[in-house]
Amino acid sequence: MKEKKVKLEKLPIILSQEKFGLDYLWERLPHISVYQLRITGMASYASVLGGFLAIYPVFAQYTPPYRCKTYFDNNEEFTWLTWKQIESLTTETPDYDASEFSSGASCSHCVFDAASIESCDAGEDFSVLQNCLGKSAQEIANWTACEDNFAFDRSLNSKTNLLFNAGQPWETAVTQFKLVCGDEWFDSLSTALGLLSLMIGAYIAGIYVDRFGRKQAIMVWNFLTGICLLFHAFMPNQYGFLAMRVLGNGIGHVSFLAEKAYSMELLGPRRRAISTVLCNCYYTIGYISAGLVSYFLPDWRGFTLAYAGIAFATFLTYPFYPESPLFLYSRGRKEEARKIFKELGKKTNREVDDHLLEKVEADILKKDDETNVEQYTILDLFRHKDLALASANIGFAYMVNSLVFYGLTFNLVSYAGSIYINNTINGLVGLVGYVLVAFTIDKFGRRLINGGFMICGGLACLLCMAIEEAARKSDDPAPLLEAQKWMAFTGKMFISGSFGAIYVFAGEIFPTPLRSTGIGFGSMCARFGGFFAPFIIQIKAGFAKYLVSS
Repeated sequence: MKEKKVKLEKLPIILSQEKFGLDYLWERLPHISVYQLRITGMASYASVLGGFLAIYPVFAQYTPPYRCKTYFDNNEEFTWLTWKQIESLTTETPDYDASEFSSGASCSHCVFDAASIESCDAGEDFSVLQNCLGKSAQEIANWTACEDNFAFDRSLNSKTNLLFNAGQPWETAVTQFKLVCGDEWFDSLSTALGLLSLMIGAYIAGIYVDRFGRKQAIMVWNFLTGICLLFHAFMPNQYGFLAMRVLGNGIGHVSFLAEKAYSMELLGPRRRAISTVLCNCYYTIGYISAGLVSYFLPDWRGFTLAYAGIAFATFLTYPFYPESPLFLYSRGRKEEARKIFKELGKKTNREVDDHLLEKVEADILKKDDETNVEQYTILDLFRHKDLALASANIGFAYMVNSLVFYGLTFNLVSYAGSIYINNTINGLVGLVGYVLVAFTIDKFGRRLINGGFMICGGLACLLCMAIEEAARKSDDPAPLLEAQKWMAFTGKMFISGSFGAIYVFAGEIFPTPLRSTGIGFGSMCARFGGFFAPFIIQIKAGFAKYLVSS
């Protein structure tokens, strides 16, 4: 049969035909049920893994406070000194400017000769030593750069290694590869390229998932993610770390997108907005659990290896959920699809007989014959004024959401308090945002919820900027910094909700033949927004981070 080309001008006609076929079947089946939630929950293992991959840099690439290693660190006579006490003795102070050696105080140190230190006769009294080696001593001492000889403050976590170099202090990629004092850009680059690699994953998913199936894609690509994480844990240098970060993130995104497609197809059309929210909820579980795993395995190699094992465990879910029946119909595997729909009817006490399925299949074949469409490209999104404006709007919203979401996520390390507690709160407020969207998006509409949440998130970032400036001028900044942290959490809640809403909005605003192209365009814009987030965090002026995010 000759393929019929559907013109863009006829797209409203196509949309009106969507009540036939499988959508008609959903009039007999529940759009959501406990059984459907159970099987989509099993498939959502990919979202849990996706949440881990997103938050991975916060823990594996954590930058603890650092300074140069000094005479006091290398001399057993001074083991009684704390990390902070040595820092106050040997790094730049308000009394002495050593900026000629580096861009920051942590990258240079004051070298006292042994005779000067012994002449202090301080015993184990820090105040005596501090008075002796004060301003006047610093002015006549030698100052030098660290030269890759650093001491890191590991007071964040007192645990030692369990899996690698057992009993030794834990390392992050930053401490092991010395990505400080001018090399911070490499740390940010590995995070940024990891996010950019999601575009590659999305491209692969578009080909693989539609050809081989949703369930198989989840299984295969979760397994490949585990392989990447396994190799990642043994990388000997920062270049290997970067390569595996990019590869693992891109591969993991294939299974993540396959799971999103699966969840949308196993819930009825009236509840497909909820499927997106549920995927985001499982994503948050992975996000929060990463902090728990990192608490017990703070070393980046052990942390990475643990998640390799979690990725391999995906095969335990294989017997507990079926393939997507919509995919099976698209590949002509009618009997398998029928079996799944009958099982769904049985589990939900709804009758699905062969006569009903034959009618549905006839509608599908008729629709395929009448609406066989040509392939569209991103350029087709901009051929008509209204569609071009909608596409530009969606692309911009995706980019902004991604930039702010990842910016507030990666900036977690600068908040007051424990990074582990803050990560849990950050994940939970994101979950609140997703739930708020689930309960409001159908009542108030996609545009109002998406735009409203973005505006509220921007205002929260502006308030963070104002609070930080007030804290800088305050004699007691602690309460203000605590307030700033909670304002940042508020911003994270709103931007998470907005991110969830834009997925729903984009899925409905584009006409059917251009839907996947439009969503792909939005996803591409999101990757560019995420790419810049790690570099914005490096801006020295703290208020500038929130200004850009707002």
